[in-house]
Amino acid sequence: MGCKRQSGCWDSFEKGLRKTLNIGGPLIIQDPKKCKSLNSAGLPNHKSLTHKRIHKSIEKKKTTMDTKPIPEIEKEIVDDFALFDSWEDKYEYIIDLGKKLAPLDNQYKLDENKIKGCQSTVWLRADYENGLVVFKADSDAVIVKGLISMLIKVLSGHSPQEILAAKMDFIGEIGMMTHLAQTRSNGLLAMIKQMKNYALAFQAIGERKD
Repeated sequence: MGCKRQSGCWDSFEKGLRKTLNIGGPLIIQDPKKCKSLNSAGLPNHKSLTHKRIHKSIEKKKTTMDTKPIPEIEKEIVDDFALFDSWEDKYEYIIDLGKKLAPLDNQYKLDENKIKGCQSTVWLRADYENGLVVFKADSDAVIVKGLISMLIKVLSGHSPQEILAAKMDFIGEIGMMTHLAQTRSNGLLAMIKQMKNYALAFQAIGERKD
């Protein structure tokens, strides 16, 4: 059974996620664009060979769409981030993920597909295919594009029930929220909220068909 009240369902999830990630309390936050070791695009000024080797080894494991259980995919992301020693390399890896995200067709870059609550422009489209939710997205910001790419890796290709049950623990485990500006953190939550809203809508459609 799905949540009877969409707002109540999200409020409960958001409260738990914020508590887990310590959002809302005093945080020492770091905007990657303000980091002296990063350039204006958010990229490290000096690319490390270690990063390149690790990135190549990670890419060998990647598939177009993961069909593994969501907790298993989350663990893989946590393990991938653990390979990097510095957040400079982690930022670069996030940006690389965004660059590899399949482009969203311009016909879907509409106001109705924009995620509200994001500082940057983010377009998100969801399709319901054979009982699974498939997400596609794009953004005009390199960091944000990388973030939505990670969310798609975790949630796309799963049933509405699986998406609604996903706790997204990997975000806290990799330390993402302590290295994002508050506006970026809120934007990340807005992206998760919209993806779960789509799942909730598709769940209702599936229940009516049954």
